[in-house]
Amino acid sequence: MGLVRAVVLCSAFVAAAACGGEESTPSLETVTPRPTGTPTATPERTPVATIVEPVPVAVAMVVRGSVSGTPADGGELVALVDGIICGRTLVSPAGRFEVSVHEESAGGFRGCALGLAVRFEMGGRGANETAVLERRGKRPLELDLTFTAE
Repeated sequence: MGLVRAVVLCSAFVAAAACGGEESTPSLETVTPRPTGTPTATPERTPVATIVEPVPVAVAMVVRGSVSGTPADGGELVALVDGIICGRTLVSPAGRFEVSVHEESAGGFRGCALGLAVRFEMGGRGANETAVLERRGKRPLELDLTFTAE
């Protein structure tokens, strides 16, 4: 039969005497875990309704003036090109307004083509005056609007 050899490994958990040394008590470090924050639930996001309106990319012209012949002072004035709203504003209590009329652009107002007639309405009534949608730069078009009783 062959010779069997036993290997004894010394470690901190085996008494030193068994490994041929003096007996001693192994020292173990105590590790204290660091506290973590109090767990909290992540709130679910509530969907919010978003109103999507055309992005006014290009203002072709600004029309400003006064409104007369309508009891709707302080109401909303809309600028229409072929029935499409291309601008809107509120008329002041004194009957004054300034409205930016936008031109057709990708990602902006559709149907507000240059060269077409711009009609103005307030409270469902059309003004007697019209304008032509054109690029005017910083030169506003002065236009006093008159609304006649229906």
